Amino acid sequence: MPSDTVPGGRDHSLLVNREIAGVIDHAALSVTEAKLAAGAVATAKIGANQVTAAKLASPLGGDVNLAGNKLLFANHLIRQIDTGKAGVRTLSDATFSSWGCDSLLPYHIDFDYNSGATFSPKAGVGSYVKFRSHDGTSFIDTAFLRGGYFELLKAKLTGPLAANLQDITGIDAGGRSLLAHAARHITGGGDALSGITPAQLSFVPSQVVYDNTLAAAAQYVDITGLDGDAAGSYRLIIKQKEGSGTAGWVELFVNGDNLSGSYHSQMMWVDGATQTNVRYNLAYIGFCAASAGSTSFVDITRDGNGHFRACSHSNYLSGASVQLLIFEMCKTATTTNITSLRVASEDANGFAVGTHILLIKEKAG
Repeated sequence: MPSDTVPGGRDHSLLVNREIAGVIDHAALSVTEAKLAAGAVATAKIGANQVTAAKLASPLGGDVNLAGNKLLFANHLIRQIDTGKAGVRTLSDATFSSWGCDSLLPYHIDFDYNSGATFSPKAGVGSYVKFRSHDGTSFIDTAFLRGGYFELLKAKLTGPLAANLQDITGIDAGGRSLLAHAARHITGGGDALSGITPAQLSFVPSQVVYDNTLAAAAQYVDITGLDGDAAGSYRLIIKQKEGSGTAGWVELFVNGDNLSGSYHSQMMWVDGATQTNVRYNLAYIGFCAASAGSTSFVDITRDGNGHFRACSHSNYLSGASVQLLIFEMCKTATTTNITSLRVASEDANGFAVGTHILLIKEKAG
């Protein structure tokens, strides 16, 4: 039987579009177009490079099994990399190639490349990768890879943020750091932090009630608008420059009662090995030598019975002459709250220009 015929002597070209059950083995025969009806051929063996065009009359009803082979394109190929992984590679199979698509819907992405994987947009100033998440109503843009930065649009921390001791800069137009920016804006600033409670921070909002460096000499300073019940207690810090040229005492009055006789104070004065203990019917909390300087730290509150009390730790002079003064002062009558304070020198202009007075409250809010 001739090699180009089938049983009965019919030319093989007459088999086109015929249903044949069994095997077609064209070996090295040239087939320019094969049209095989669905389900007509169980096995087809066609010699290498013999099919120039193939058309399926209907979709494949089973799998295409490439086994360990590759699916080749003009410049790329697809093949199995190892168990559970397939890859797009260059036609020479030397390196990985790019996979281009308009929309990718993977269940899981695992970067498993020994020398490190890269996730990047196309080169160019205007190129970017956008990250979005769905809030239950719509997709929200949350971050971009663009311009050399990972740009966060909307984010929240659910764990520690490690800055590796690096400063976070560019918070505002002046390029100030996060700490500098917070110092200017954490209370009442135009761009204050939102959605954060004091308990969630490692610091509390500013508790400074009064902060004044005198631009003109004065005998006393009034601090009003206080609420001692809400504040709990106060810390008063007085950094005095004596301006009268005369040594003098510093007194503290509450709620407009500026009469020294309404108060009593107990003083302990230590000068080297000499200690002096004195009780006064006065509101003393400090002392300053003529034209010198002194510092007093005064804790202020009301006791359980409503008495106004102040405990002052003060020192003045300098070098080998430095001296210690401790005052315990109490108002004779009780008060219902602390609404104002007067810090006073017994001498006119006893507080010189540059004297600094700071009042801090115990509780935030």
